[in-house]
Formats: sequence, structure tokens, C-alpha cells
Amino acid sequence: MKNTLAEVFALQRFFQPQVLRDAGLNWFDDWAGTFGKTQAKVEMSAGGLYKMVSRFRLGERRDSVEHDQEPSAGEASPTTDA
Repeated sequence: MKNTLAEVFALQRFFQPQVLRDAGLNWFDDWAGTFGKTQAKVEMSAGGLYKMVSRFRLGERRDSVEHDQEPSAGEASPTTDA
């Protein structure tokens, strides 16, 4: 299954409207801005002319779990000998 960013926003608006309101992300542009930014750059058109265009670029992937978090109970720590 492949979803566009707009489809993911629509799903979150349906399933988690209060979460979006609490975060102040009522509009798609505000919500999408948390994942990337618009960049302007010069590109060549099919006719060979240069023109300025704006493209949305996704930012770096952010893991939801920090790498330096302590292991939960029962798990072996990677820094200790088992």
C-alpha cells in the first residue's frame, strides 16, 4: 500500500482530530511542515529554458525511540556482558 502525505494527513484527521488540534496542526501545510520543507531551485524545462521551481522535500527520518534509552526489564544491555 502506498499513501501520499496528504492521504496520511486525511487519515490522522479522521482517527486523531483532537491530537492535531492540541498540537495546533489544523491545516495540511502546518502538519506537513513537521516532516519537511519547501525548497526553491532552478531547473531546466523540457524546452531547454531554466526556471525557478519549488519542491517539497521530506526531512531526515526521526526515530520514535532514542538509541541511548535504557533497555526494559528482562532485556540484556548491549554494554554489559551477559
